[in-house]
Formats: sequence, structure tokens, C-alpha cells
Amino acid sequence: MSATRSVLFVLLPLLLVACHAGLQIEELTAARTPEGAFVTLEFNRASPLRALELRRVELLEVQQGGMLISATTGTDSRARLAFVSWDELKRVSAVDFKGMRWAAGHTEKYDSSHKNKLRLISRYPQGLSETLREQLAATFGQPGVETLSP
Repeated sequence: MSATRSVLFVLLPLLLVACHAGLQIEELTAARTPEGAFVTLEFNRASPLRALELRRVELLEVQQGGMLISATTGTDSRARLAFVSWDELKRVSAVDFKGMRWAAGHTEKYDSSHKNKLRLISRYPQGLSETLREQLAATFGQPGVETLSP
């Protein structure tokens, strides 16, 4: 019994110290804030969405057909929840993601590696169920997700 006690007596302080060694959660900005990356969207030349003045575009979710964003437009300071199709996009640049900068562009279509990189820096990388998407739209004061149009 005394051997067990002496082992516990030595291991217990080591375990307590080990919990505080290394990087702590308080030091990881990305772990403390739920925001996704703020991105800049560059639309295709033929896209009518080029006329929109998008500001503070947050990447919320990456889907097969496009991405879900939160954005303000023009002089309206109220954020809107919107879906943007991949077909409308020429380039997506992560302009503010915890100090990192990243960009993805394409010539024809976004491939799965582009989508996966964007998914990792989105607010909801795991995706959203339809119920959660509806609840999110309600917090924006919208009946549903709007498809971005000029």
C-alpha cells in the first residue's frame, strides 16, 4: 500500500503541472470566438452580383452548390443571411481570419480542395441542419436564407 501511495504522491503533482504546460485555450483566439473567416468575394465578369457592394462578409457554411454568408450591403448596416452560388464567384479571399490571409480562385469551377479549405475556416465547418439554418435566419430577422441577387 505504501508503494501505491508514494507513486500517487509523485504522479499527482506531475499531472496537475502537466495540465498547465503548453498553450492554453485562453491564448487561442480562434477557440474563443465563434466567428468564421471574413472574406472578400470577387464575382465573375458576367455575374449581375458585381453591382452589389458587399461589406463585412463572414463565411458561415460551405455547401456543395455554394456558400452561406452573412453580409452587409451598400449603406444598409443590417447584416443579411444569404446564399451565393459557386457559379457566380471568381475568387474568394480570406481577409481576416485571426491574422491569417488566404485566397482561392478558379478558372472553371471550384474543386473539392478549394471547398474543403474554405469549409475549415467557416463558422460552421460541420454544416447546418435545415432546422438550425431556419433558426439562424430567424436571428437575422429573415423568413429564410435569401439567395443573393442584385
